[in-house]
Amino acid sequence: NMTNIGRGYDVSADPHIAYTTAAGLLPFGIQASIGYAPNTPDGQSNSYKAGGAVGTAAAAGTNATQYKVTASPIDGLKIGADYYETGGNKLSTVSQEKTGGNVYAQYAFGNFKVGYTRGELEPAKTTNKYRTNVADTATALNGVQYESDGIGIEFAVNDQLSVSFSEEDFTRTNKTMATTASTNTSTSVTSSQTTIMAAYNIGGATLGLSLVDTDNSDYTASRDETKSIISLALAF
Repeated sequence: NMTNIGRGYDVSADPHIAYTTAAGLLPFGIQASIGYAPNTPDGQSNSYKAGGAVGTAAAAGTNATQYKVTASPIDGLKIGADYYETGGNKLSTVSQEKTGGNVYAQYAFGNFKVGYTRGELEPAKTTNKYRTNVADTATALNGVQYESDGIGIEFAVNDQLSVSFSEEDFTRTNKTMATTASTNTSTSVTSSQTTIMAAYNIGGATLGLSLVDTDNSDYTASRDETKSIISLALAF
């Protein structure tokens, strides 16, 4: 499994193969992984030698590779990074490659855990990436660049109860440029999310409560949302 360490692109979204070094093989708890999705456009990873049409060129290419490294250099500290890139048969009009990556650090001491993560991704663009600002959809990221920053803290009250608090910022950047211009104009919108969570373990069940406040939701200025989520997870 090549699940990334933050948000963004991941070869696990497609049929893929992956290799991870064995635990204890490298010093400082280092584990390195590489994952490869050989055929991303149709989601089936069929060989081009198989029957049927050959995969056509795509803005994001026809395959993807992801690299991930994690480590535990000292007791309580975990760090890691991942990077995603595309390859294969790409359109000749590609002006921006589809890439993404994350870094993180987590430190546990006593009953506390604190963590930080940062990520960036750029969707594939063709011809002129500095186009008119288009809103994102459920299936497409239409900005030029996305950045995320998050920090959180968790406190284990006892063996059954834990509470946590996190702050996350997600920034969408779009760039436009007139046909006759030599420089582009950059505009950014930051969506901020504050989350308070509590979890209580009862035998094989975990009862959770989450309170989520979001400013500039969906990268839309002044669109604020509040959610309350109650969850129940059962272990069999």
